[in-house]
Amino acid sequence: MSTRPLFWSLFFLSLLVGCSSKDYSIDEIFEDGGEVDTEPEDSIKYVCDQKKYFFVKYIDESKKSLWVIFPKKEIRLNKTEISNVYSNGITKLVFNENTTSVKKDDAILYSNCSSKTE
Repeated sequence: MSTRPLFWSLFFLSLLVGCSSKDYSIDEIFEDGGEVDTEPEDSIKYVCDQKKYFFVKYIDESKKSLWVIFPKKEIRLNKTEISNVYSNGITKLVFNENTTSVKKDDAILYSNCSSKTE
């Protein structure tokens, strides 16, 4: 008897058990991976050109570090010597008087962003 069918049976059985151990609905399991526009708690939403957006969440009250939360990832940035710039050495968040932008190296990823207050 070959062990290959037994291996695959056990593999798929473990997947079924793993999925059934959580409270997932069938819709969540077969979800198309679309973005959900939920605002992280205690964050500020910035709306930009080209219908882009991101959230900023300060890590502490001193505002020396923050999280920039994009639809599919988040990065931590630290305050630089320039008072209106946060960076991790690659990505920069630049706050200006009227607009905010996100830059990676020399490329502008998000431009003309303004905070959305509700």
